[in-house]
Amino acid sequence: MKMKQDGSRLILLLIDDLIFVSKVSIAAKDIGTETRVLTKSDLDDIERLVGIADLILVDLNAEHLKPLEFIRNVSNLPTSRDTRIVCFVSHINNDLMNVAKQFKGVTVLTRSQFVDQLKGILEGVKES
Repeated sequence: MKMKQDGSRLILLLIDDLIFVSKVSIAAKDIGTETRVLTKSDLDDIERLVGIADLILVDLNAEHLKPLEFIRNVSNLPTSRDTRIVCFVSHINNDLMNVAKQFKGVTVLTRSQFVDQLKGILEGVKES
């Protein structure tokens, strides 16, 4: 079980859509879990952040954030072994979905599946 020094759980968000950030943050707060939207400056400290994160949520449609490059880099970190990565993408982006599914330990959902399953995904963090 991962926890930050203060005992709280952490979900990292590589998401630029403010509606999704808000949905996730509100749902996470309801179960007592903290979220952190990753910024470019966080990427310098990503190994430590991944080491204390319970879950990473990635919007594959946020191309300017280079989500596939991010997943590739995080997947190779020794601190990422116990960190679950859940990606979501528009249902019409089959090629992008297939590329992301090739990374070990990555779950890929359509945007609608992500919204439908969000509560369960977050509950998994609370229970781990």
